[in-house]
Amino acid sequence: MAKDNKTEKPTPRRIKKAREEGNVAKSKELNNAFSLLIVAGMIFFFGKWWIGNMVAAFKALLEQPPTLGNASSYSLFFILQFGKVLLPVMVMVLVIGILNYAVQVGFLFSAKSIKPQFKRLNPANYFKRVFSVKGIVEVVKALLLITLLSAVAYKGFQSHLQTLISFTGQNWLYSLRQILQLFKNEFLALFLIIVVIGLLDFLYQRYEYKKGLRMSKQDIKEEMKDSEGRPEVKQRQRSIARGLLQGAITKKMLDATFVVNNPTHISVVMRYDKGKDHAPKLLAKGEDELALFIRQIAETDGIPMITNRQVARMIYYSTNEEEYIQEDLYAAVIEIMKELMDKEQLSF
Repeated sequence: MAKDNKTEKPTPRRIKKAREEGNVAKSKELNNAFSLLIVAGMIFFFGKWWIGNMVAAFKALLEQPPTLGNASSYSLFFILQFGKVLLPVMVMVLVIGILNYAVQVGFLFSAKSIKPQFKRLNPANYFKRVFSVKGIVEVVKALLLITLLSAVAYKGFQSHLQTLISFTGQNWLYSLRQILQLFKNEFLALFLIIVVIGLLDFLYQRYEYKKGLRMSKQDIKEEMKDSEGRPEVKQRQRSIARGLLQGAITKKMLDATFVVNNPTHISVVMRYDKGKDHAPKLLAKGEDELALFIRQIAETDGIPMITNRQVARMIYYSTNEEEYIQEDLYAAVIEIMKELMDKEQLSF
């Protein structure tokens, strides 16, 4: 029943957390397809060289059998011979695997995904995975893949059987080259089959991945509640709010007549226009950072400022923005306006 409630798309935070845990949508079949292509291609282009190295190694073994005296040198010789043959294939398969992984999920490394998960050893969990929908899909996919590959291989051998028999007694290098030429179409068919199955598997894995990350409305509410409690989120919210306030204050100060400061902690922005106002009006107010911002704007725009701790605090705490000051503040504010007029900073 709990899964039935998970109808909402995953949030960016849930997706990020899943990626950090190594939970991503990827198809092993696509990796297998490109690995097969690399191996087949290298056999086709370098098969003669590989066989030549192997023949040289066994020829040396037959011509001069190993003894106790030269056992170490023989071992080193065979390691080098096999290394020359296998190392290029291993490197190419590794590179293709990394590139394929990067194409499917991006460049992601998660230590948690390679950490041993002992709960997977639990027989109950094993049978639960095997008989789940995902497990059944994996079995069907494997059976389909084996059936198609077997059919292609059988048809290939059947169609080329007489040609293969004709190679009996021929030079082995010539026979190898001809066999590789004969079966290149079969290799291509095998590759295309695995690619198609891999693409379908990738689409299915993405569907299952997104389905597995779905959230219930309650999950989203809890995540939002948790996010709001994190320090970095609170800091970001404060930053956004401060930016909005500063934008609003900047706009209001276009109509400002003067500013009263506390002198550093509080600033109030006042307007008195004889044609509009019956009394001085509070346009904006701020404390600490916002007060500093108000003073900076006033200084830049040439708005008169005056320091009066008591009046600034009285206006700040008794008046809301966009409201006229109370009558008991008229006398104090008029005195401030007279002082600014005496300094020739204000005129009406």
